Amino acid sequence: MKCKVKTREYSPIAYIVKGVTEVRNPSEGHYDVPYYVLLLEDENKRLSLRKSFNIFEIGNKFDESLNKIHLPQIGIVGTGVTAVGIAQIALMSGCNVILKGRSISSLDNAMNRIRSALSKHVIRKKELDVMLSSIKPTQNMSDLASVDIVIEAVIEDINVKRDVFKDLEAVCSENTVLATNTSSLSIDEISGILNHPERVIGMHFFNPVSKMRLVEIVCGAKTDQRAIEYTRQTARSLQKTPVIVKNSPAFIVNRLLMTFLNEAVQILEDELATKEDIDNAVELGLKHPIGPFKLLDLIGIDVFNKIMDTLHEAMPNKYKLSALLEEMESEALLGRKTGKGFYTYS
Repeated sequence: MKCKVKTREYSPIAYIVKGVTEVRNPSEGHYDVPYYVLLLEDENKRLSLRKSFNIFEIGNKFDESLNKIHLPQIGIVGTGVTAVGIAQIALMSGCNVILKGRSISSLDNAMNRIRSALSKHVIRKKELDVMLSSIKPTQNMSDLASVDIVIEAVIEDINVKRDVFKDLEAVCSENTVLATNTSSLSIDEISGILNHPERVIGMHFFNPVSKMRLVEIVCGAKTDQRAIEYTRQTARSLQKTPVIVKNSPAFIVNRLLMTFLNEAVQILEDELATKEDIDNAVELGLKHPIGPFKLLDLIGIDVFNKIMDTLHEAMPNKYKLSALLEEMESEALLGRKTGKGFYTYS
């Protein structure tokens, strides 16, 4: 039957995001959190509100195609703190996850930590069960063959990471983006041994992953635009804010942070102030949530030292590791992970 009235075709309205409010508390009809209430302005300066589960920044363009929730299938290699954190937020965002570990015991331990973390955010057992049904622990790299993106989160060792990426390239689909969570290592050195370095990219999460909104997306010299855009989209689907940076030693945040933390240790070594007073000065004077020595214990002295070594190799005249930190690592005083660092943890 033909329509007898005149019809008019409308093109999609283009909006600009003028304001963003994050909602973390569930309410009637809005049980899934977090979500975002966007204040939008159209070309006629009319304002409207729209609910979204994707992150938008003020000034971004918005249309309904961008508001569709993209839920990639994510592979994660590793069972440490960061890997567990990434798995947690991926499940909370509705993604399917395949978690690759080296042993049954490490996978069991990781799954227990994921379950415990999720239980603190999910009220109903049914929701928890649904989330946990969306993750598959495995020891087989081949199980990652058809995922959309793999995030490697193993030890910060260039040779270990290269071995992981060689295995991933051998088993994964040619369309799979291969991301590394390295905090300081060169993307080009990791991908340089591969046949297709264009799909390798840095995707650096910050701990604790569930609380830190930032993800650094690190582009290697040969990383292609498809990998960049897909990784950016994945970060947003995980409720994270991505920033793009070219491959360089320690990227943005750690390059700034390591200098700051190393200088705090130098002040302590010079006996200019106690660690407690330095922490208090930074927390109260700079409005940092925790002071440098508490942060070093949280990061791990060994992790910090590896990043500083990377910076020193690239810029030896600018970066030099504190002797105190080298001594602490040799004595296994690594911070929270060992129960003692600059402070003692029970």
